[in-house]
Amino acid sequence: MEGVDTFEVSLEDVKNGIPIIVFLVNAGIFESKSSAREMLKSGGVSINKNKITDMEYHIGIDDLLNQKYIFIQKGRNHYNLVIAK
Repeated sequence: MEGVDTFEVSLEDVKNGIPIIVFLVNAGIFESKSSAREMLKSGGVSINKNKITDMEYHIGIDDLLNQKYIFIQKGRNHYNLVIAK
């Protein structure tokens, strides 16, 4: 997909639930846990167009679109598509 960064994560990990901070770093969306925390605190992260501010949020099977995709917005203009395989 042009203009959107794409990353892959394990479907099994998503099924088991991944803490949001770990997910954002492991997917390559943030370079560090501290930068992910800062952006979450300021309301700059959306999962499937839903703003996430809860540091204890876990990415799970309910977050998958078409049982495969997670759409992440970081800030205003940076979009990412995570594919669970």
